[in-house]
Amino acid sequence: MRVGDLEEELQDDPPTQEDLYENYVIFDARGGGYVVRYEDKQLGTFEDEDEALRAIGINMKKEDYWPSIYKVNDHGNIDELDTAGNSINGWV
Repeated sequence: MRVGDLEEELQDDPPTQEDLYENYVIFDARGGGYVVRYEDKQLGTFEDEDEALRAIGINMKKEDYWPSIYKVNDHGNIDELDTAGNSINGWV
């Protein structure tokens, strides 16, 4: 398999609603900042993305469970992030 084929395969399937429910999701908050939800609960509202990622990391360590992290922007685009906030996959 060529690298280009693998990239296409990864980007073909955006996360489902169930994926978003079962994993961490960072949303743009109204009026600025970010809201983090996990398993249909609000983890908190944060001033910046780094603060949101720190809270996610703390919660992951506390629960000893490492699900995916998604960021949904105000246009509905979805990026899968690593724990440092780097995009590892994206869907428009």
